[in-house]
Amino acid sequence: MAPHGHAVRLLLLVLAVLSSLAPADLATIRKRKEFRELSKNELKLFVHGLSVMRAVGTETGKRLYGPLYKEYDHFLVKHIITTKDPRGDQGHVDVCFLTFHRALALEFELALLSVVPALKAMPYWNFLHDLRGGKYFMHPTKYMFSPSWAGSLTGDPQYNYTVTDGLLAWQPVSRWIPTKWGNWSAYWAGNEQGLNRVFNNSNPFLTRYPKTVTADVLKQFVPGGAMMILPQWQDNEIPLNYTAKDFNRCLDAKLVPKWSDWLWCVEYNAWQSANWTLDRTMNELRASMSSMFHGTIHALVGGHCNATFCPHGLPTPLLGGDFVDVSASPNELILFMGHHANVDRAGLMWQASVAKANRSMATRQAMWGYPRSKAEWQWGNEGCFLDDVATSATPFTDIFPGVKPSKAGGYTHADIIWNTRPGAAPYTYDDMKPAV
Repeated sequence: MAPHGHAVRLLLLVLAVLSSLAPADLATIRKRKEFRELSKNELKLFVHGLSVMRAVGTETGKRLYGPLYKEYDHFLVKHIITTKDPRGDQGHVDVCFLTFHRALALEFELALLSVVPALKAMPYWNFLHDLRGGKYFMHPTKYMFSPSWAGSLTGDPQYNYTVTDGLLAWQPVSRWIPTKWGNWSAYWAGNEQGLNRVFNNSNPFLTRYPKTVTADVLKQFVPGGAMMILPQWQDNEIPLNYTAKDFNRCLDAKLVPKWSDWLWCVEYNAWQSANWTLDRTMNELRASMSSMFHGTIHALVGGHCNATFCPHGLPTPLLGGDFVDVSASPNELILFMGHHANVDRAGLMWQASVAKANRSMATRQAMWGYPRSKAEWQWGNEGCFLDDVATSATPFTDIFPGVKPSKAGGYTHADIIWNTRPGAAPYTYDDMKPAV
């Protein structure tokens, strides 16, 4: 079948299952828009809400905006602690990657809407629009790395690669205040400079390093890395060789029939860390660029510095920018939540595709094949299985108003999947079609 025909077939499949799965009140479902689809007023509301969340602490904010308000540093520190759990990472390189980030985005959205309810939903970032050939590539006002949005892809070398333009110009990195976080202080104490970032980068502002070093690292250490990087690229361009075909591959229910397969499809770090026996499916995925969907965007936005680009001394031979920092990547305020909402969008589309192909996979018993124990997923960390409380050190307790968690400690991964399944989630996206 021609690529266009395949996209049409996937579109009909997704729309059919979204209309058939139960039960959500269409009048109350929030519709998340891609950033560039926001009106001027909606963008103003988003920026205002984010500014409030950066400036107003959680307790004060709850008195002003209601019980679902949380300051932005709540999400940053929660994300850091998730990676520091002694049981192993509770939100990355494991099947809990999607459940954790889906819940985190939902918690963020509820806090944001506490401040600016007229916004109606959080936005997301579809990076395909900003890659070469994308509809906003190098557009003077709509390209994500223009002054209208996230600012230059590489920070200003005169100021230690600080982002000095765009909505994130001179964005400070917050300091660790141990008395503020209670029991969370058992897991995290800031970096050597006392900042909420893991890399020992002393620059107190949001940092994006050059992409040349990152491209070389990916080519050298990632299987297929030479294919993922464009042979030549412009200044201010993400040098990623990723297309609509790569995105759509991870929506294919035959190729990607269960939860762990989807993880492998979108995240190269996952299949790098798992010593599975390569079958036909995994060989096909490994030979594609589909798995560059999540982590590579972090790397190619954050960038890396070495002695060539940072000749005045580095704490390590290689230093990553803030979006490369697995733990503290939420320091990229706009891109972090926007990118992971887009990951969630892809996950919902894949769930809909699987449910259409095999309805039994969309039941409480099957849960899209999410593993329940190490017997089903030998690489899993304790805390990441279906009936475990998600990130129990920093649990989610209020992301589904009116729905009690199934366990006293907080919502489980099963709770998150079931309450956000296609057709039942309290939100959707403005574009649930396969990429073209």
